[in-house]
Amino acid sequence: MKNLNEFLNEGQLTVVDERTYGKKGIIIMIDDGTSKVSAIFKDKKNAEKYNRNKSEDIDTLYKLAKETKFPNTID
Repeated sequence: MKNLNEFLNEGQLTVVDERTYGKKGIIIMIDDGTSKVSAIFKDKKNAEKYNRNKSEDIDTLYKLAKETKFPNTID
């Protein structure tokens, strides 16, 4: 059974973590309220095009992450 926070956050995308990937890359972890996906970039400069504080950019990153399965990178 879901708790109240899970119901409130369901469908709301949030960036929960960012980690380095290799020498110049970055992994951006996005939570959709029920699961997490990873947006992986081999060059963090390419990830800087997406503002992690804008919901539209997070939506785009989420869609790209869902389409691009590990170990493939978005860029």
